[in-house]
Amino acid sequence: PGVARPGMAVLDEAGAPVATLCSAGYSPTFDASIGMAYLPLALATPGTPLLVEVRGRRLAAIVTPLNQLKIFKQEPRA
Repeated sequence: PGVARPGMAVLDEAGAPVATLCSAGYSPTFDASIGMAYLPLALATPGTPLLVEVRGRRLAAIVTPLNQLKIFKQEPRA
């Protein structure tokens, strides 16, 4: 269905634009697009469903805290 990219619209469940992706791309770990946007506080609660418009299609998205991405932090080598 396409890969989310910076500059693409983030929509609420009703389809109204609420933000723009600042950073986005394909994640081989999740086998899906991931992205980051500055959301209005009312929509910034983890688990909030949103949509991202990718090439004319609306793809489902879920708000996830940034600290969830710590699982990718590599440990320093000894």
